[in-house]
Amino acid sequence: MGYTGSEWTLTFKAPKATNPVAVAEHSTDVRCDTAVPGKTTTGCVIPGITPGITYNSAYYPAFAAHISKAQQSGLPGGWDQIPLHRLVDTTLQAANRNKACPSSWVRPAGKSCDEYPFSSTHEGAYTGGGTARTWPGCEITLPQPSSTGPTGYSVCMITATENSSAGSALDSVLYAPNRVIAGDSFYVGVS
Repeated sequence: MGYTGSEWTLTFKAPKATNPVAVAEHSTDVRCDTAVPGKTTTGCVIPGITPGITYNSAYYPAFAAHISKAQQSGLPGGWDQIPLHRLVDTTLQAANRNKACPSSWVRPAGKSCDEYPFSSTHEGAYTGGGTARTWPGCEITLPQPSSTGPTGYSVCMITATENSSAGSALDSVLYAPNRVIAGDSFYVGVS
């Protein structure tokens, strides 16, 4: 991985002037890498621009509703909030997933457990800490009252195919094309 940028100085002098005027400029830094998990291609991004993904509630109704409620309760990641940060360590991702959605929980027919912030973020259930929260209609009963605020995580049972499709979009629409690598920040929105 490397960073690059350009600097140049333009010097102007009128034919009869004695002192030239110089203007120095610097381009935006660019990061080039081969660090996107599962990809072998080299690509470049402008690291000073934080990418994001917006889930359309017409295509992902339950998933989008869950994210919306989670963000409204104070969890990070929304366009007007503190961003989420990519976690690529698969062991920690599994720990996030297992804490948020234990295998002991019964999944209603055709549904799977959705967690927010995602297991692929540093703000996930295990790595981010805090307690769980859920919402009416999520078919989850927590052992303690739901929390609010910027730490913790939200869980909800949603249609399994919708959950899987939304997770695939996270990779194919955000992570891979925007080269979101370990530690990079990103936003999640709902429309």
